Amino acid sequence: MSKDVQRSGAACLAFIASAPTIFPPEYIQEFQYCFDRAPAVLFQEIQAILREELGRPIDTVFEYVDLTPIASASVAQVHGARIRGTQEYVVIKVLKLGIEDILVADLNFVYIVARILEFLSPELSRASLVALVRDIRESILEEVDFIKEAANVEAFRTYLEAMGLTRQATAPKVYQQYSSKRVLTMGRLFGVPLTYLNFINSLVPSPEASLITALNVWFGSLLACEGFHADVHAGNLWLLPDGRIGFLDFERRGLPVGWESRHLFILLQPIQISNQLVSFLKKANSLRISIFV
Repeated sequence: MSKDVQRSGAACLAFIASAPTIFPPEYIQEFQYCFDRAPAVLFQEIQAILREELGRPIDTVFEYVDLTPIASASVAQVHGARIRGTQEYVVIKVLKLGIEDILVADLNFVYIVARILEFLSPELSRASLVALVRDIRESILEEVDFIKEAANVEAFRTYLEAMGLTRQATAPKVYQQYSSKRVLTMGRLFGVPLTYLNFINSLVPSPEASLITALNVWFGSLLACEGFHADVHAGNLWLLPDGRIGFLDFERRGLPVGWESRHLFILLQPIQISNQLVSFLKKANSLRISIFV
């Protein structure tokens, strides 16, 4: 199935992965997996994009850039690097060539189809299919605008500082001078994803305490931030060597409007970490919890 899913294209992958209320969970999981893991493009292509976006040769900015990517998704590729002069380790997220145009064209087509279906079927109109597709389209297109992602990261860092939470959690530093709509340069966090349960058990005496800290920080951001991290799952939460929790991947931003909407979101949001974190707590074998599905 994975090969067929990969052939469906970035827009299809992104759309289905972003629509848990429309498609079955097994499809969401498979499409999200393939959306996050795609064949890497040649470094020469990445280098050309960096040269264009930075407006200068990349070796004048970075002492080195790893030729092998840290990660490659359907829309972007991430490389490790070190800044020339300051010797700071960073990651560079680069939007793949032409992907934005492909997404716009494909998602506009999906939107038109949704409007036709609503016109032909009043039942779909009552289900607000067009509104749902429009929201998903806008959300996906925001994910390929790294200026917005940079703003999301900065807003979360500001929240941590304002609430005095910098000793409990952090998010990557954004290097605005080396970022653009298609390139995002951030400080590199070294740590272990919370999915690596066995390894985490050897690092801290109370893994579940680290998890609870992450959840408390995130839930606090729902109420304190104008926008919040809307793609929180165990793979995006890292345990750092100093014991803090590192929050990663801010391309998806939640924007519930008003106090009532924020509380409704907290109650209804089908966040991906639910099953993973419940599993974590059960494996930690130190908390007795009852789970109702």
